[in-house]
Amino acid sequence: MSNYEYLQLSYQRDLKRVKLPKFQRGLVWTKQKRNDLILTLHRDFPFGALLVAPIEGEQSQLRLLDGQQRLSTIKNYEDNKAAYWAQLNPENYNR
Repeated sequence: MSNYEYLQLSYQRDLKRVKLPKFQRGLVWTKQKRNDLILTLHRDFPFGALLVAPIEGEQSQLRLLDGQQRLSTIKNYEDNKAAYWAQLNPENYNR
């Protein structure tokens, strides 16, 4: 049995603790791919997981093992570094 556990991270609280290791590739997603992820979030659809691991010797810090493209897209959008324009359907927001 492994020692892994599933954690639900809060963007506002936890994702600021995530550190990017040097072995991660650079940002490669196209603008269309980034827009597709933002649209997925607006529609409240699932978008996959981020894989993180605790950094030994650095309490409360996490190392991002998978999900850099998704996390970078979300961070850039949240920080207003990425624009996204789409015709929104008001019915999707009146639930």
